[in-house]
Amino acid sequence: PKPALSGFVRFDSGKNQFAINDAKFVPVGFNAYWLGLTEEYTYPDRSQVTQMFQIAQKMAATVIRSHTLGVSCGSPNSLRPNDNRPLNVHAWPAIDFAFAEARTYGIKLICPLLDAYSYFHGSYGDFCPPGVDKSNFFTNQEARAAFKSYVSEWLNHVNSITGIAIKDDPSLMCIELGNELGNYRPDAGSIAVPTREWITDVSAYIKTIDRNHLVLNGSDECLGSDTSRDFEASATVDVYGAHFYWVDTNRILSGADNSARVARPYVIGEYAPDLADPFFKIVEGNSNIHGTVFWGMYPNQNGSFSGQPVIHSDGFTLNWIPSDMSKLLMLSNHMRRMQQMPEVSAL
Repeated sequence: PKPALSGFVRFDSGKNQFAINDAKFVPVGFNAYWLGLTEEYTYPDRSQVTQMFQIAQKMAATVIRSHTLGVSCGSPNSLRPNDNRPLNVHAWPAIDFAFAEARTYGIKLICPLLDAYSYFHGSYGDFCPPGVDKSNFFTNQEARAAFKSYVSEWLNHVNSITGIAIKDDPSLMCIELGNELGNYRPDAGSIAVPTREWITDVSAYIKTIDRNHLVLNGSDECLGSDTSRDFEASATVDVYGAHFYWVDTNRILSGADNSARVARPYVIGEYAPDLADPFFKIVEGNSNIHGTVFWGMYPNQNGSFSGQPVIHSDGFTLNWIPSDMSKLLMLSNHMRRMQQMPEVSAL
């Protein structure tokens, strides 16, 4: 790995910056949610996984956020097909490979451990015991115990390639409590909001196993609400953040200001790749916004930069293809400005 990126990421509140081995670190990059499991319920082609880390290097990215390296449940090929006994041994190699490639290419990972939505990779409802509705996940103790068991096994898993347990792996930057846990979307299966008690309890539990990694709150739209009261959990939560698919200046600044008030960094974990200005100006000009991660990247066939793109038609996903290169260049130069690096004219 690159020497500058070989340590654990910390937050230096005195200097108001992330750091690795006392050197400033700025988390900028993209989402590639499928690195552990694809929407076809299969394990990804390794060449396509490698391509994501190569693209990250080309773009001057420092992080990749990937849901399925953490939350993977409810389907036969997932890490937790039914319950915690046992976890699916066949799902680990894909996860192990992504962590190993992160180490090889010097890219840090952000891994959510839950998802609010009923998508292919599972949601928090999969941890609810029979007879317990998904809406009760954040208050039901049996569901919480099942989730904690999963978290423990995930953190203690030893990578078959590197020999490093996840809890001891510097390739991981943040353990995210979950993806958009506070976005109420009944049509997509998100029907509850995390409570301050749940956020505090689960983040504290993670720290009983793993003191190496930062815990990222996953509330998003309900961040700071009367229900989640996220900023009251700052004793055990290390990083706050939110997602933006349009420029909501008030919500951006409110999240950043409230995070700074409790001496915690604020990272935008998803944003639409076509926001550009004024989004970039707001973000780059605010010292309390510490990183940005756009949505999202998909690979080319066989992981070849000259191969045909694997299409993901959500309106936001990009590929390394001629028609997307101007957008990728714009995003790369944003990442470079965030890191105080010179801009480039081509990738």
